[in-house]
Amino acid sequence: MMDRWRTHERAKMEESGNLAGSHWLYAWMDEFDATDAQTTKERLKSPRAVERLNELASRNSSIDYSHVPLAGSVVAGLGIETDEPGICGSLKCRQPSLDSDIGSLLHYFDYVVMQGPSARGYQRLVANLDNDWHARFDVAQDVLCLQYLRTTGISNHVIFANKPSCFCDEHFKEHAGSLGLEAMTDAEAVPDMARQLVRSGLVKIEERRPELWYGYIAEPLFFGSLGRNYSQKSAPTETLVAEEIIRRDLMSMVYDAAAARMMRLPMASLASPEFFNRERSAGRPTVDEVATSLKIPILSNLTTAQLVQLRERETAHFEAFRVALREAVATSIEKLPEASPHQIGEVAWQEQLKPALADLERRLANNRKSLLLTSGTALTMGTAATAIASVVTAPWAAAMLGAAVASTLPLGQISEYFKGRQQANLSSMYFLWKARKAQTHS
Repeated sequence: MMDRWRTHERAKMEESGNLAGSHWLYAWMDEFDATDAQTTKERLKSPRAVERLNELASRNSSIDYSHVPLAGSVVAGLGIETDEPGICGSLKCRQPSLDSDIGSLLHYFDYVVMQGPSARGYQRLVANLDNDWHARFDVAQDVLCLQYLRTTGISNHVIFANKPSCFCDEHFKEHAGSLGLEAMTDAEAVPDMARQLVRSGLVKIEERRPELWYGYIAEPLFFGSLGRNYSQKSAPTETLVAEEIIRRDLMSMVYDAAAARMMRLPMASLASPEFFNRERSAGRPTVDEVATSLKIPILSNLTTAQLVQLRERETAHFEAFRVALREAVATSIEKLPEASPHQIGEVAWQEQLKPALADLERRLANNRKSLLLTSGTALTMGTAATAIASVVTAPWAAAMLGAAVASTLPLGQISEYFKGRQQANLSSMYFLWKARKAQTHS
């Protein structure tokens, strides 16, 4: 049954022109029936399974963006991409981002493009599977992560694609320049910034256990960036910690930006380039750029899986909401062309979307209140609900409620009530209203 479902899902994706939820490691998981950590580690004891893992990784290491939709997609950057250096590989550490950050992007976008487990990385990792428990742990956690995406339905909104991993100096500077970070490619830029952070007291080093140290930067703009472990007798210097974290995150951001440029898509990142003292590029942001940092409070209260399920149930209402969202953002850009994407998104919510939702809720509440008042005290809530359902599905069934109840039914008001509900269904804010209802009933 599961194999039939997977074949059906893949056929639907191929028919639509993209392969959302398709990653080469899924093929290995399905072939060797490995969907949990313990089973994965057992399978890795088999030479055939290891050989197959290496074969799949080798076959899928090229860069190809032909399957990525040009509309409705956003590239996952630092803090969201699951395969970024510095991000803990365990599902326990990845899950908060999967449950929240990906969901935030799905407030507007249809697909999040990320690399996931790196085919090139696996070609190196396979050589160490026999004698390195860390390598086996990494594979097991990647399997758990991909399985979580699949069982929650999130993978239907994820498109996996390899990202660049190396450039010559010329092209590295070019892509860094697209982020406004070309100055950071100067030989002295990273050491200079590291010294500034050290002088500011923002570099922290903790001893986790004997000969194991953890260094990190306690700067708010480094949110989404993890520190580094150091296995050595004495503590690393603060300058070394700062330099290595800055250089690592700079490279990750540049490679993510390069992938986004190649796909001609916007990029979303938890770690802002502002921590490199980048000034925002000239010109007003686009709607898609604003959407990368947009957070709708009501939708943010749902997990990514809950949001995906709601979008699937209420597809037409979501599309209507997205049109309204796009118009609200575009209007806010016109109003505040020099503002940051985050500020524009906040204005769109506070000044347009939030009042529109409040108006819809007020109309629905008044509609319901009018029905109950006209019904009089003879109808309990339960009886009224049964009566309404009877009138709507089969008007003749109202007679079965009895003459006394039937005589109290305000048929005109019931008609108006459902007319109001139908109008609510046509509202562009109906999707948000359903999202709020989903939270109260969860």
